[in-house]
Amino acid sequence: MQLVNGATGSHLSLQCLNKGEMMRSSRYYILALVMLLFGMLLLGCEDKDEGDSQEPARDQAAQLTPTLPFPVELTMWHGLSGAALDGLQQAMARFQEDHPDISVVLEYRVPSALRSDFEEAVPAGGGPDVLVAEIGWIADLADAGYLVPLSSDVTQQVDSNALASLYPALWYRDRVWGVPLSGDVLVMYTNQTMLGAPPRTVEELRAVAENQPVVLYPGAEGTLGLYPGTSSSVIDLDGRVIFSQLPLMDYFSTYQLLDVHQGIRFSADAGAFSRGEVALQVGYASWYPQISEALGEDVSVHLLPPIQSVEWRPFMWVTPVVISQNAPDISIQAAELLLSYLLSAQGQRFITEQTGQAPLTVADADSLSPFQLVVWNQFLRARPVSPYPVFAEVLLPTIDDALESASEADVALDDLASTIIETLRAAD
Repeated sequence: MQLVNGATGSHLSLQCLNKGEMMRSSRYYILALVMLLFGMLLLGCEDKDEGDSQEPARDQAAQLTPTLPFPVELTMWHGLSGAALDGLQQAMARFQEDHPDISVVLEYRVPSALRSDFEEAVPAGGGPDVLVAEIGWIADLADAGYLVPLSSDVTQQVDSNALASLYPALWYRDRVWGVPLSGDVLVMYTNQTMLGAPPRTVEELRAVAENQPVVLYPGAEGTLGLYPGTSSSVIDLDGRVIFSQLPLMDYFSTYQLLDVHQGIRFSADAGAFSRGEVALQVGYASWYPQISEALGEDVSVHLLPPIQSVEWRPFMWVTPVVISQNAPDISIQAAELLLSYLLSAQGQRFITEQTGQAPLTVADADSLSPFQLVVWNQFLRARPVSPYPVFAEVLLPTIDDALESASEADVALDDLASTIIETLRAAD
């Protein structure tokens, strides 16, 4: 057999093959063909087995680093303004640079109508892909089926990257429903022209009030952080209140000592402090731009003082970003990329540079301003706000009523604490 390559192709020519040779040759061809077919069959089976075993790995990789088959436009509804909006816009611009296949359209809605607009649009098949919400909305929107819970990968990122006081605020019915965009917490402001060293304990705070006016944030929202419980939270991840008798009595006793003091008053207004009429005010970190503008370098910011050896753990209020159930699958993938970016070190940096607020993730202390460092450390000590309705609808109003009762001189604190616990347990 001779192989001849011609100008127009290749062909085989057979020369001088007798009948026996042809028969032996045929047997060789048949045997070769059988072996070839058998080998192809084995190869096919092996490939199939490897494909079956590798499929979960490919799925997992796709979840970790989703690829988008075509450009996606995300619509985000929000009610932000001022520095908060500037921070979001800056972060979105950088995100789109890093993800040129995703564009984000920010749509402003009047804050008072943001939730109702969303609740009206989603059942009709409309609304945004992403919503800048409030913690108190999560339970109702999730129960109505209007939100998409985060995938396990993004949930793990929230658990790993976010500060510990944030995670319970986003957890509802065994799922995480959003990523925090910003946070707010109570801090202690002092006027340095009226007060030298800040008080280091609540007892010292009361001593300051003997000579200088002091303003504290009112109600359960402002003072329940003084509850000396063993847990950093007052509601567990299943929505159950975890108060106990003796710590409640200690809390009400502390409140009474503050309430009866002539130099202390409770107010959610920073006007008197900004005018230089008050030496010390406990208020939210978000007030700082206005207070700083009014008092300049005379204002100083500090951690809340503990009572004896127990830390004052104020509530940390979180602004979450959530995903609408009307978002198409490809938009959900893009939205999770966006939410992951918001919680990344880079995303937090762009937001905090514009807003001046503290980051919500582990941070390098050297990169923070003195104000940001105080707020960030107060974040670490904070109690999380719960998305369960029992928090805003039952716990806070019940404690507010109890504080009014505690202001009465003849109230029995043990009876008051027992009544509170029974009321809250009945609401679980």
